Amino acid sequence: MGSIFGSTMSGYAADRYGRRIVCVGVGFFILVGSAISSLSLVQIKVPLLTLFIGRIIVGLGAGMGYSVVYTISAELSAPWCRGRIQTLVQVFTTLGILTGYLINWVVLLRYPSYWAASLAFQGVIAIPFTASAYLGPESPRWLALRGNFLEATSNLQRVRTPEDDCWEEVRDMSIVAGEPTLKTAGSWSALCTPQNRPMATVGILLNAIQTLSGIDVVTYYAPQIFAGTDVSFERTLFYTVLVGIVYLASTPLSTLTVDCLGRRILLISGSFGMTVCLIGLSLSFAPERFFGEHGLARVILTMSFVCFYSISWGPLGCAVASELVNTPIRAKVNAAGTVANWICDYLVVSTYLSLTASVGNVVSFGIYAFVCSASGVFVYTSVPETNGVMLGELPSSYISRPVTGSSEFKDSTTSGFYSPIDALGSQIPRSSISM
Repeated sequence: MGSIFGSTMSGYAADRYGRRIVCVGVGFFILVGSAISSLSLVQIKVPLLTLFIGRIIVGLGAGMGYSVVYTISAELSAPWCRGRIQTLVQVFTTLGILTGYLINWVVLLRYPSYWAASLAFQGVIAIPFTASAYLGPESPRWLALRGNFLEATSNLQRVRTPEDDCWEEVRDMSIVAGEPTLKTAGSWSALCTPQNRPMATVGILLNAIQTLSGIDVVTYYAPQIFAGTDVSFERTLFYTVLVGIVYLASTPLSTLTVDCLGRRILLISGSFGMTVCLIGLSLSFAPERFFGEHGLARVILTMSFVCFYSISWGPLGCAVASELVNTPIRAKVNAAGTVANWICDYLVVSTYLSLTASVGNVVSFGIYAFVCSASGVFVYTSVPETNGVMLGELPSSYISRPVTGSSEFKDSTTSGFYSPIDALGSQIPRSSISM
């Protein structure tokens, strides 16, 4: 509940107050929430309501963070390495998942009376996150949208190499900031305009499919999936931690290949591999015993599913959504997508046990396999390639350009569009912008 509300808030807050300030707020919420949740560590008798409030506050921070981190990482990254930067977000997310598995394993098995230590660890992570957000640069694109081109240039220089053409990038940002069709894009209704609706819809659906694929069934219910096989209880716990290890080990493969192979091929191939693995899992539960005793086969199929997800939909579902839309609506599209992500996550996780009880594991995993196969078709037919493309500069077949008859936003220079930064003239000499 807290995560959904936090995600909803993040779009407005990131557009109103800036991406960096919201990231600082994310760290603050998680720090305060984890402190409240772990009060029992200092021998204080904590009512259940207090624990609930603490978890809600942590959820607010997590919901806001999940959305705004992808927004600012996309806006700070250069086109030639944006894919790698975006996927690194998922690498550290999987590192956190694995760390959580290991902490819970140690604390709950050896020191069960100190269960709140698992909750307190969130606050430890929030401290460096908050500090780095406070000391880091604000999004140059957000600054350019507000007409602050000088500070946008300064911030861009902090995150670029000498090979990057900062002058052209700032000029492109200023063109987007001056487009008449985007000047009123600050409201949620802007997502429904003819110019924004196609890619906003695709971005939100990418976030939703990310969890509809059934990945959280594997991460939450790994013991139940492995139970009833020839795998012992102790090995079941080990394989649950192994899910996190495979998750972490596989995600960097996406980081290494995303800017070479492109987003579409990774998403489509990931969908295909996940579909095959889920069909195999479905058959492993069949009474015909397609895999013999099929205990080890079920483990291998589960780990393979996690691997395919980790190199495709895990890091790229949210990343591509951030690249599809223009700066004025990016935060809101990511916020709406994150809300869809959390809602679908809740639906998948909360219905798994009742679904398997009603129709069995064979049909249940068959449904997830169908969703994964449909996701591949969706990417093939509806998602453009964003590899190496400047944010907001997708081909005209996907996003409409400004009204051609408006001379107010045109001049005779290279692109044919008027750039507000050109009006600054000698205030920003090219030598001060170049690296």
